[in-house]
Amino acid sequence: MITNSHDAPAREATHAADFVTSVTRDLAAFAQLGAEWDELLERSASRTYFLRHHWVFAWWQHYAPAGARLHIVTCRTPAGRLVAVAPLYRVQRPVLGVSSVQELLFLGTGVDTKTSEYLDVIVEQGLEAIANRAVWQRLQSGQDWDRLWLHQLPRPSPNVPHLAALCPGATVVECDRAPFIHTADGWEVFKQSLGRSMRRNVEYYPRRLKRTRSVELSCARTPAAIDVGLDALVRLHQDSWHRRGEPGAFACRRLEPFLREVAHRGLSGGHTRLWTLHIDDRIEAALIGFVDNGVLHYFQKGFNPDLSADELGNVMVAQCVRACCEDPAIRIFDFMGGGAPYKYLWGRQVIESRTLTVHRRNHRTALYETRSRVRA
Repeated sequence: MITNSHDAPAREATHAADFVTSVTRDLAAFAQLGAEWDELLERSASRTYFLRHHWVFAWWQHYAPAGARLHIVTCRTPAGRLVAVAPLYRVQRPVLGVSSVQELLFLGTGVDTKTSEYLDVIVEQGLEAIANRAVWQRLQSGQDWDRLWLHQLPRPSPNVPHLAALCPGATVVECDRAPFIHTADGWEVFKQSLGRSMRRNVEYYPRRLKRTRSVELSCARTPAAIDVGLDALVRLHQDSWHRRGEPGAFACRRLEPFLREVAHRGLSGGHTRLWTLHIDDRIEAALIGFVDNGVLHYFQKGFNPDLSADELGNVMVAQCVRACCEDPAIRIFDFMGGGAPYKYLWGRQVIESRTLTVHRRNHRTALYETRSRVRA
């Protein structure tokens, strides 16, 4: 329900045509949206860290594909109040070497490295129907796109039904599942939700380590601690994956500078959680996550592979989950998607995400669909 302080914009506009929509295409205008973008996010049902302005802005600076262009649709009341943002960009996709499709997609998607989940159109609560219609009408009026690809829309999103109904020929399919656990009930209650073997392990291995070693979990509180923790996380993560003959996430050269930037930006707003596990005064494991709206999104971890016999990866996750259970600002530990089997040992409930796709009917999208069917 919209509070009294939010009633004014609802009264100002009763039809999509009453709203003022525009498309932001340059970086300076994108930067200037910061304060009101985040204020709108607080008033929306889509509040998640991966829609924070500093996250999507940093993503664009580090990950924007070659030749891509911003295509951020904003929707305002006649008085100028921002009530909706569609955080999009446009990229050209070659098709069969003879044509290309102009694709609109969410900032945070469309590149090889997966960085962002739970993406959405940001709409003030109570205005979903009218604001989504205004956004769609603005998109439909432009002739500079052929395909709309909205990836990682969370299933609970109130915007998906409106978009699916508005967009002719829209398809909506499941694309990801993210296990999560409730932490608000406390550590002891959470442990009882685990399988017997898992419950035994989260008690046994930390206790075994502490018998012979000095073990301390700490959370970075300063910019200097963020840098030290990230240095360790990158080193440990890459070492662990290299031992398995895999490149590791940080083989993508963009990820580390991007992660450093958002970790520092998130620290000042209370969003960043970077834990390090010191064993005999040496960092042997690190885990980073981001908190928003009571949810800790577990982003990446690293641990010393020489201590794999001590189940150090699981020990680190257990220590961080316990820290979240003791943190009144956190009620959910979200393992995020991707399908890694170990996540389902911790969390048996899942959040589903979906992809909404719309094709304009022309020869370019016909070729694109033909290529997609052949590759499938």
